[in-house]
Amino acid sequence: MKILSRCTKKIRVVLSAIAFSTLSLAGESVLAQATEAVITNGVTNPVQIRDTAGIGVNPYQNEASIGNSSTCAPQCRLTFPAVPANQRLVVTYVSAQLDATSSAVLEGGDETLFLVKTGTTGTNISLPVTFYYEPGDIPVMRVFQSNSTASTSLIGLLVGHLVPIQRTQPAQTEPAQ
Repeated sequence: MKILSRCTKKIRVVLSAIAFSTLSLAGESVLAQATEAVITNGVTNPVQIRDTAGIGVNPYQNEASIGNSSTCAPQCRLTFPAVPANQRLVVTYVSAQLDATSSAVLEGGDETLFLVKTGTTGTNISLPVTFYYEPGDIPVMRVFQSNSTASTSLIGLLVGHLVPIQRTQPAQTEPAQ
């Protein structure tokens, strides 16, 4: 400790960096070592296996619009394409352009998500969300128009990803000996 107290600030910084680097390298070598997993399940308690080849998440982005909101007021529906078979749509971001007096909800399945506009006098929605749609569901953004004579263009955008739905298969067992 007497040595460190006599060192200048620069030397202490260098020594600290060397010590940190040494500890980091030692930690990496421990993490890089392979470990063996021993599985002792028998015929009565088989190991569950699942094919992980080909699992992929696909990005999703779709826009729906209505050119003149007076044609559908007081409730306008921005309808998006149906979710493909064997896929789950996870919506992670919603944005929309609305009339200043309108409000919107995202509908799907048995759920409804109220979308909050940006600011008190805003006409835009821009929010991170987490909302799920199952295969065959049709995502809908319902816009409530307070002013049914306004002829505003309504635009909705959903961003997220499609995830393959994993079907659980019965465990494969080894024949009894």
